Amino acid sequence: MPYDACPTCRSKVDAVSERYCSTCGVRLDDLEAAPPIDERVPERFRPFGLEEIERSPDIDAIADGGSYEEADA
Repeated sequence: MPYDACPTCRSKVDAVSERYCSTCGVRLDDLEAAPPIDERVPERFRPFGLEEIERSPDIDAIADGGSYEEADA
């Protein structure tokens, strides 16, 4: 089950079933549970361009640890 992060202490919380953070006690009213990002999520909920990043081939590394495409950006 995917967890959300408490906005105050960043501990794992389940925003769907918990009202308060079990670590620091802050209310989770403003926290919205986000759907997991995978193939089961409808396209309208996926970030723009995510599929392009997921499907892109690995970039060859060069000697200094960078990549050939960094200079183009």
